[in-house]
Amino acid sequence: MRVAIVIVLAILLVSPVLAMSPRRSPDTGMVRILYIGYRGTAFSPFLYMVQDPFLDMTPVRASRVVDESDVIRKSIRVYIPRNYPTLTEMHDVIIISDANADVFETHILKWIADGVSEAGMGFLMVGGREGFGGYWAMPDWTLTTVGEILPVEAPYHEKGPTARVRILEPENRFIASLPWDDIGKYGVFYGFNTVEAREGSDVLAELVAEEGMGLADFYQRNPFFVWWDIG
Repeated sequence: MRVAIVIVLAILLVSPVLAMSPRRSPDTGMVRILYIGYRGTAFSPFLYMVQDPFLDMTPVRASRVVDESDVIRKSIRVYIPRNYPTLTEMHDVIIISDANADVFETHILKWIADGVSEAGMGFLMVGGREGFGGYWAMPDWTLTTVGEILPVEAPYHEKGPTARVRILEPENRFIASLPWDDIGKYGVFYGFNTVEAREGSDVLAELVAEEGMGLADFYQRNPFFVWWDIG
């Protein structure tokens, strides 16, 4: 299965290699995830994902909102492999969540992009203030090498208004897997990364702005879940 998803809050990509065989550890059968942007708080998805017996999670601290520069540098040095072949051999999926684009050297960003487009790794980007680059003065991921594999771009650099989730493709395999009956009443975002879907991408869900919320008229419809094939 190939998948590549972007959210205003997240993106997920899987390249053509996965059409032949999903990536996972040949030894344990677990999906090995490099989780870049780990935040040790109760709100971090990492704390739930690490309990899943099918996932092998490796955390990398990369948020300047949360951690000091020396903590980030140490985490990158310890947990991100020292070369491209090792990165693609040790990990199957890369998640970038609440991570600052400016904390990485350019060769690491290229390894991530090449790992997805050439080596068949899966990829997911999730928002937070430092995601994508569409949130006020945060660095723009869409201008980096990683940005070249994202199905969205962030041209406006401002915080979106309060908005609700609207599902556009309920039959999509990913969308159908989520418990929308439970999520529905909580599907409100009080600000979000402002992005635009790129040509060739598929928007599975969007954020619809609440009336009277400042930028609501400009951001009546904003991509929320977006994917495309890459590689």
